[in-house]
Amino acid sequence: MKDQFTINYQESVVTLPLTGGLDVDSDSGVTGDKITSVNKPVFSGTTAPGALVTVSIAGKDYAATADENGNWKVEVTDTLLDGLHDYTITATGANGETGTVNSYLTVDTELPLTEIQIDAASDSGVKGDKITNVNQPLLTGTTEPNAIVKVVIQGG
Repeated sequence: MKDQFTINYQESVVTLPLTGGLDVDSDSGVTGDKITSVNKPVFSGTTAPGALVTVSIAGKDYAATADENGNWKVEVTDTLLDGLHDYTITATGANGETGTVNSYLTVDTELPLTEIQIDAASDSGVKGDKITNVNQPLLTGTTEPNAIVKVVIQGG
């Protein structure tokens, strides 16, 4: 009689550490809000040194190799249209191990419509001429929701 034996094994799935998202230089407006006015954004992050990193967005792939410290940057070289874009970042190591990040961003290249005027209580002289003798005038205006409004006073 021959000896019989059974070998049970389970393939282990090795995942590669991977972080990534919109690069700080492409993250216009409020940091981390996933909205950018840059229609050819740069993605960046970290993974294993030498790993191949691919960013898939709008039906195209863009790739780079992580440096000796594991840092990587991938530039989208085609213009993204305004709107919501899902993307996948995949890193592949030397032994075939992978890491994946899934997320989204919104491209918004339209400048917000902004109207600003001197409030009627601060408007001296001819109404609506945008000239006042009030030292601390009240300014009012409208723009799109969540827009950042910056007031710069010239000569002051």
